[in-house]
Amino acid sequence: MEEKSTFKSWLFLFLKSYWPMLVCFAFVFAISFFFRTDYLDDAYFIDIFERDFDFNIFSFIEDHYNSWSSRLIIEPITILMLEVPFLWRVCQALMMSLLAYSLYRIINKRNSFIALICVLAALVYPLIYNYEMGFVTTSLNYLWTMTFCIYIISVLIRIYRHEKVYAFSYVLTILAAFYCANEEIMSVALVLLATIFAILFYKQGEKKHWLCYVLALIAFSELIFAITCPGNRVRYDASVASFFPSFNQTNFFTKILIGYSRIGVCFTFSDNAAMLLVAMVLALANLTSKKSPIFMKIISFVPLLIVLIFGVLLKLDTSEYSFYHEIWNFAIDNSKIVPDMSNIYFLFPVLTLSVAIICLVASILAIYPFKWKGAILLGILLLGFGTQIGLSLTPTSTLSKYFEDANSYLVAIRSQSFFAMSLIVISVIILKDILDNDNQLVKYGTISGLFIFASVCLSYYLVNCPALIS
Repeated sequence: MEEKSTFKSWLFLFLKSYWPMLVCFAFVFAISFFFRTDYLDDAYFIDIFERDFDFNIFSFIEDHYNSWSSRLIIEPITILMLEVPFLWRVCQALMMSLLAYSLYRIINKRNSFIALICVLAALVYPLIYNYEMGFVTTSLNYLWTMTFCIYIISVLIRIYRHEKVYAFSYVLTILAAFYCANEEIMSVALVLLATIFAILFYKQGEKKHWLCYVLALIAFSELIFAITCPGNRVRYDASVASFFPSFNQTNFFTKILIGYSRIGVCFTFSDNAAMLLVAMVLALANLTSKKSPIFMKIISFVPLLIVLIFGVLLKLDTSEYSFYHEIWNFAIDNSKIVPDMSNIYFLFPVLTLSVAIICLVASILAIYPFKWKGAILLGILLLGFGTQIGLSLTPTSTLSKYFEDANSYLVAIRSQSFFAMSLIVISVIILKDILDNDNQLVKYGTISGLFIFASVCLSYYLVNCPALIS
C-alpha cells in the first residue's frame, strides 16, 4: 500500500514538472504524419539501398566508406528509419522532447512554466532546416546530432553542480556521443566541450572526471576516422567540382568573408525564427531589467528592427528587382564562384549581420555585467557562430535556388542550423530570468507571446513546406 502511494506521489510530481514534454511528444508525433519520407535525399537513400545493395546493410556501409562518407553510424540508422517510417516519427517526437528536456535541465529550475518555455523554444527551431533535403535524412544529420550534443552538455552541467546523475544517463550520454561525433563538425565541438568541462572540474577540485575523458576519446577517434576516411575525400572532390570549382584556389580570408556574408543573408535577410526569437527576448530582457541603462534598452531593439525590416518587410515586395530579391539572387548567382566583394549586395549582409551581432553582445553584457552567466551566453553565441564560420571552409556551404516559385527555400541553408540552435539556447536561458520577474504581467505576457510566436512559426513553415503529404 505504501509502495502504491509512493509511486502515485512520484507520478504526480513527474507529470507536474514534465507534462509540457509529453505534450511536445504528442504534438510532434501527430504532425510528423504530414511529412513525406520519400523526398529528395530520403528518396535517394531508400532507392539506392534497395536497387544497388539489395537491402544488404553491410555492402552499403562498405561502399559508402570507400566512396562517400564516414557517417557509418548516422547513415545506416537513416536507412532503418526510411524502411520503417513509423519508427522515425516516434524517434523524431522523442528527439524534440529530449531537446526541450535537455534545455530544461540546463536551466535547473523545476517549474512547469519553465518546462513549457523550453518546449515552445524547441518548437521554434525552423522546420526549413529539417525538410530542405528530406525530413528523415536532414533531421538525423542535423537536429538529432545537435539534440544529443545539448543533452551531453546538460549531463555535464548536472555533474558540475553535484546533482545526482543516474547510471542510465551515463549510458545514454556515451551512446549520444558516438552518434553525435559521427557528424564531422560535431566531433570537433565535442572535443572542445570535453576539454572545457575537464578544466572546470579541475578548477572545482575534482581533478578528473572519467566522463570527460571518455567523451574526448570518442570524439577525437571519430574525428581521426573522418579525416582518414577515403569516402570523405571522394565526396570532397565531387563537392568542389559541383559546388565551387575554384574553391581550392581561394584563400582562407576570402572563404571566411564569403561565409560571413552568406550567414548575413540567411539570418538578417530572411524571416529566421531563431534570430527573431533571440532578438525579441533580448529586447524584452533589457526593457524589464533595472540594471540596463536607457541607451542599452534602445540598442537592444536594433537586432529585432534589422530582422523585421530586412527579413520580413522587404520580403513583402515581390517585384523581381526588389532589394530583398537582389540580395538573395546575388548570393545564389555567385554561389559557385568568388563574388565581387565590393558589390553592395555582398557587403550589405556583412554590415547588417555585424551590427546585429555587436548589438546582441552588448545587450547580453547589459543584462549580465561582469557575471559568469553573461560569459556563458557569449560562449554559446561564439560556439554557434564559430561553427557556421567553420562550415564556410567547406565547398558545400553554398546557396542555390532549388524551387523556382519560392526563393526562401535554399540548398545548404540547413548548415546554418548550428547557429540557429545556439540562438535558441541563449533565448531559453534569458527567458528563465524574465520569468523570475515579480511582475505577473511580464511573466504571463512572455509565456503568451512565446506561445503565439511558436504557433505562427510552425503554421508559416507548415503552410510553405513543399515536403508535406498532399
